[in-house]
Amino acid sequence: MNEDVERQSGVSRAGIHADEDGRTGSGQQSNLDAEGLAAADAARRPAYLIAGAMVVAIILTVLVWQGDELGAKPDRQPLPKIKPVPAFSMTDQDGNTVTQETWLGRPWIADFIFTDCPGPCPKMSQRMLSLQRALTKQGLDFHLASFSLDPLRDRPPVLKKYAQRFKADESRWSFLTCDDEEEAWNLAMEGFLQTVESGNEQHRVIHSTYCIIVGPDGHIRKAANGLDPDVSVDALIRQIVEDMESLQPAA
Repeated sequence: MNEDVERQSGVSRAGIHADEDGRTGSGQQSNLDAEGLAAADAARRPAYLIAGAMVVAIILTVLVWQGDELGAKPDRQPLPKIKPVPAFSMTDQDGNTVTQETWLGRPWIADFIFTDCPGPCPKMSQRMLSLQRALTKQGLDFHLASFSLDPLRDRPPVLKKYAQRFKADESRWSFLTCDDEEEAWNLAMEGFLQTVESGNEQHRVIHSTYCIIVGPDGHIRKAANGLDPDVSVDALIRQIVEDMESLQPAA
């Protein structure tokens, strides 16, 4: 399959950083004595109040305009906790053991594939590649995890080649396998609430195509259909990036 067929989408979101330039004016000190200064101040106070109100109104107008221009959004509600990720022990493309505790403290995204899938898996891996690029561009803390649903074929060397095929940053994207197909399927179905079924000779495994967002606390927070025909790739990536921003650990 030609890897360049799928258009890569980065995310350039306006309104993430905005520079603020605060200026204060310098007043002139009057040479009036204390009594004269008090009288003059009392006389001028209504004018000061009006002028101050006008300045505040102008500032608020500018800030609202800047917010509209920059795409500023109100505070987001936190993503709900759907369920904790279950205990698992898998092997990555380099032969390292990965468990449900490996990425505690950082948000991560899971999907389920198998490397010789003739159907949706390459497209899902292209989505994950787009997420890798977009999340890296935004400077976010994250990890990606692709779990094999055909673990007896997808041994670590096979996963290593697959990772290279999709230009994975392997410090941030793991490809995981185990020694038992039933274990892999149960993890997908019971652990991540995905659909997995036996297929036919051409499509050995039929499965869901979701990007599953896990919070830094190890709880599943959201699942986004990576191949939803009603959602553009750009919109999908942009939404997931926003979700991952909301899950960033406190500095």
